[in-house]
This record gives sequence, C-alpha cells and structure tokens, in this order.
Amino acid sequence: MNKEENKSALWTIMVIGLLVILILSFILLTNSNEIDNTNATEQIPGTEDELIVLDPNTQTNYSESSCKLIAESNTIIDGLFLNYNPNLGDIDPQDNESMEDNEYSELIQDNYICTKYWKFTYNYNNLDVCVDANSGEIIMVQNSIMSNGAFSLQDAITAGQNSINSFCPGFGSAQPTTSTLLNLSSIDDGSNLETVTGYELIYRRQYEGIDIADQIVIEFDTSGNLISYVKVWNMIMPNSTTPSVTSSAAINIAKSYLEYTGDADATLMIVRPNYYWQGEGPRYGFSQGNLCWIVTMEVECEDEGETYYYTIASYVDAITGDIVGGF
Repeated sequence: MNKEENKSALWTIMVIGLLVILILSFILLTNSNEIDNTNATEQIPGTEDELIVLDPNTQTNYSESSCKLIAESNTIIDGLFLNYNPNLGDIDPQDNESMEDNEYSELIQDNYICTKYWKFTYNYNNLDVCVDANSGEIIMVQNSIMSNGAFSLQDAITAGQNSINSFCPGFGSAQPTTSTLLNLSSIDDGSNLETVTGYELIYRRQYEGIDIADQIVIEFDTSGNLISYVKVWNMIMPNSTTPSVTSSAAINIAKSYLEYTGDADATLMIVRPNYYWQGEGPRYGFSQGNLCWIVTMEVECEDEGETYYYTIASYVDAITGDIVGGF
C-alpha cells in the first residue's frame, strides 16, 4: 500500500469514528432530554383518576346480585346495624320492599387499591355498603346517622372485632394499632348544635416487622353505631425488606429534591408509589408496594399575617434511592 492509499484509509477511519461519536452523542442527548422531561404528567406511570364508575354490565367474579345478597345478608344488617342503631330500624332484612326502598348501586373501579367493587346505597343516602367484586368481601361501610351515648372505648374495641369477624371471616383476632376518641360530626337539631363523639380504631398491616400503608379503619359513635368501616389490605409485598439506602441518605435525597433546608425525619414503610412530586397531584393504579423511607418535613407558611405549619413527605425508594411519591 502506497502513501496515498494509507492516507485515504486513515481518513476513512477518522470519518467512521466521527460518525460513531455523533450517533452516540445523539443517543445520549435524547436520553438526557427524556430525563429532563420526567416532570411532564403524561410520562408518569399510572392514572390521575382514583375512582371510575364502570358500565354495570362489566364482567366481574361476583355479579351485582351476588354482591347485593352479601351486602343485605341477615348477619350484616341485623348484627351490625339494627342492634346498634335504632335510627336504621326501617331497614328490615326480612322485608325486601323496605330494603329496596330508596336504593341504588354502582360498579366502581378503585384505582387506589386496584380493585372493582359494587357500591350499594340505602336509607335515603345514609348508608353505603361496598362489596369487592373480585373476592365478594365487604370492604367499606359508611353510615351517616349517629348520636351520643355511653359506649366506652373497650366496648368499641369489642365491637370492632365483631365487625372484622362479620365482614372478613377468617381474619382472626386483632388488636387496634391505635385507638382514638374523636369528634365525628356536628348535628343541628334546630335548637342547638351538638357535637357527636366517637372512637376510631386503626388496625395496621405489617410485613416482616415493617408497617404497611394497608390498614383497617373502623369508627363507632358513643351510642355504639358503626359509622365507618374501611379495609385496604391487598398491596403486593416487595421482594426485599432490607434497605440499600440509609435513612440519612434518604433524608438528603428528599431535601435536595424538594430544596428543603429544615429538619426532617425518616421512617421505613411499605407504600404504594404515587409520584406525587413528579406531576400535579398523586397518581393511582399501583398494586405493587415499594419499600420506602417516608421522609417528613415541616413547612412554614404565612397567610394574611398569620404563620402556620403543615407537614409534607417524600417517598424515597429504600432500594434504588428514587423519589416515588409523597404528600
């Protein structure tokens, strides 16, 4: 090969090398732009719709009629409403006409807990019963008729266990993680305003000693009426419960991401990601739980000359260190 041929071959190699460099630069630039645009809502996984009303003809494991029978069974109505709440006495499980009076139903896709349920409303919108359309289990009861009485905290704990036994047989005995006396509502009877008090019982789910965002929350008024029952207990557990990211590192990640300079605390927990900080509000549709450090921070604000504080949080994935949610 002569000198001219060597020179031509060298130029060819240089041109090919330059083309390779340009192609790699384009790929890196494209990826970089994708990362820079992660705050765009359309690029965040999940959906912004928490609840969607479905066509009632949608196929489910349990039909509407099956779920309705579960919601109106003698055990549920007679054991948990008529005995506790005389104001609901017009609901007679033996009288189909009174049961069907002023009722309606909806099939709902709940994207927070990733399940479908039938919601049955009775008693002039004062009573809602929701039955999981996949498992046939009652997962929610809401009763808006309440009053004051002499029901004690221990009475409420006993009644809470009875509710769990009735709504999810086989769950077993349970003690509430927290039990709180609280104001449920204010009732104006036309002459005076009465505050109705009651008890809130929270049964927190745990996995390998770590708290999970899943829980059962039950409320009773002090007359013993079941006011609310909500069960969220279907999160899929992560493969590992051993964090790769330390709590101090998670705090630094969260503070840097939110440009926060104050004090912060971190608690290890299994939660659903919601990508709260990557878009405008939370995203839904995640059944898989992530092991996360919940980093909480107190923010100071002023409004019309008054200073107040509120808490924000960032979910830092304890395996990858990514920000996957918060509030």
